[in-house]
Amino acid sequence: MLEFIVKDNVVKKILNVLHQSDDGYAKVCGMSIVSMLENNKHLDEINIYYVGYKLTQENIDKLHQLVEAYRNTKLTYIDGEKYHNELKRLNVKPWR
Repeated sequence: MLEFIVKDNVVKKILNVLHQSDDGYAKVCGMSIVSMLENNKHLDEINIYYVGYKLTQENIDKLHQLVEAYRNTKLTYIDGEKYHNELKRLNVKPWR
């Protein structure tokens, strides 16, 4: 979602993005993130919220390192496993 925030007569262009994957798809999400960042360097701020399910610490670290190369970007990693377990406890059926 692209937002335009006005504060003190200054307009900031902010993009908020959600990515979600398990460990097997983390590399593909990483490539998608790089493409997004390379093509949106004109934005003032990009906030990436990444919901990972059973991601290895190595892949989590790689995602953080990837984002650190871009001055206008912040990555918030969210461990999706606890939410997955809670949904199972509530008998929510998986999407298929």
